[in-house]
Amino acid sequence: MAGYKLSAAILNRKKAPGKVTDGLALSFIRNKDGSLTGWQRVTRDGKTTDAKVATIVGEVTQDWLQAIRAQAYAMKSPGVVKVADVVTFERAWEDFYRAVTSAANSKWAPKTAGQAEARMLNHIAGTGMWSMPVLDIRSADVEAALASVRATRPKLAPKVLQLVGQVLSYAAHDLKLEANAAKVFREKIKASEKPVKMDKLPAITEWPGLGELLHKIDTSTLYPTTRWALLLQAYTAQRSGEVAYARWCDFDLEAGVWTIPRARMKTSDTDIKPDDHLLILPPSVVTMLRKMPKSSDWLFPPRHGEADCITVEAFSQAFQRLGFRGVATPHGWRSAIKTLANDAADEDGRPLFAERWVEDVLDHVVTGVEAHYTRSKAALGMGKVLAWWAQQLDQAVITHCQQQRPAAG
Repeated sequence: MAGYKLSAAILNRKKAPGKVTDGLALSFIRNKDGSLTGWQRVTRDGKTTDAKVATIVGEVTQDWLQAIRAQAYAMKSPGVVKVADVVTFERAWEDFYRAVTSAANSKWAPKTAGQAEARMLNHIAGTGMWSMPVLDIRSADVEAALASVRATRPKLAPKVLQLVGQVLSYAAHDLKLEANAAKVFREKIKASEKPVKMDKLPAITEWPGLGELLHKIDTSTLYPTTRWALLLQAYTAQRSGEVAYARWCDFDLEAGVWTIPRARMKTSDTDIKPDDHLLILPPSVVTMLRKMPKSSDWLFPPRHGEADCITVEAFSQAFQRLGFRGVATPHGWRSAIKTLANDAADEDGRPLFAERWVEDVLDHVVTGVEAHYTRSKAALGMGKVLAWWAQQLDQAVITHCQQQRPAAG
């Protein structure tokens, strides 16, 4: 681990009296009676001295060593006077987990939270990084902690790394981290890998195909909750996660407005986009929402299981059941609205919409002069795009149905 030279095994092998240094001004002295004492170099009243941390008689354990490191860190840190004030990675994880699973934050469903907790406890809790102060964690520490899972379960390792990065990002709000060690390690991995060409997600970007897709969704035998979720996504072009996690309290049906909390969005950084995502819904969507039952705080409770809402995977699975595997994906609605709305023009060939309006519907980050439009103007612009989009989709369905009818004999 970066900054540390000693392990419990190394300390146990040192039987002769004398001093060894662990790093970061922490050292251990083997006493004549065989006990081992940890000493931390500190500055008090302008003078540098070695302060006793703790003494152990018998075998050194890794847990004891990590506890000593945390206590030593507390002694040398300005304003920190007790071990409880040291934010170890374990404590940072507990704070993070408590925040994302609290009643006030609906970003994580119980299933997601359970998966994250299992990954953390199975793959990180047993490593040296677990008890390390967050401020001391470097990319090499993250790499060492992930070594086992990268060797045994390489496909799972990126997910564990992402989770570690989320914990460190959350801790960074209260601590002065110079850099997120997980992100630094991720960049190191990217730099060492050969670039892989990724195929774009399949999408339908012409009206006849969209009319057929929407008609199949609307007349399908899918579970009603899934079907409604797919329809809401089709008419609003929002991401699957934002639709799946929708709550009734996010909607003002009288005003026809859907407000998506920024914490649930892909662009969740409030420094980049400080406001929640506000959509003015087409009347047909409001009518559909009024017809839906309210059996839960969530719009789309699952058919089975203990989860609060349907999963993101349910959207993709539904597309496959409808026969659109390899032809279209739920994310394809976003490609379709961007392509067709940006190409829409009046009789004189003038664009119907500002490009900014379409990007705002998709919640993309916009730079330049357009980034300074007021929120009210952006909301009205998005409302115009979605109203046009709903009308065009409905007409595409009508045209599709007319073309499917047998010609009159």
